[in-house]
Amino acid sequence: DEGEGQELEGDVVSTTEVPVDPRILVMSSRISEVASDCLVWLLWRLGPILATKHIGNPLLENIHRCFNGVCKARENGNTNSVLYILASLVEYYGDHIVLHLYIPFIKKQVTNLIKRTTINTKAE
Repeated sequence: DEGEGQELEGDVVSTTEVPVDPRILVMSSRISEVASDCLVWLLWRLGPILATKHIGNPLLENIHRCFNGVCKARENGNTNSVLYILASLVEYYGDHIVLHLYIPFIKKQVTNLIKRTTINTKAE
């Protein structure tokens, strides 16, 4: 059973200790590599505005999922693919991507973390 050993917890699927065939991990890694290569191929063809809107922003908004248990179970292959695509975006379109996409995203995340921390300390 493919779904055996997985429980749905909100947005995150957690896996219990289920033996995984190494061939499945290799195939998953290949699929991830091919998908990331396809997205990188699209980056150049879409141009900076469409690439950041349809590829960069969604990847940034979901990058936190790569650091949850879902990707760790797959040896961070998905994390490497996402970071490769984001790095390629900067490689193609330069510093403007960092200044206008990545830094505002980081600023927003830090602000959210500060708010959460402040709320948690006030609750205690």
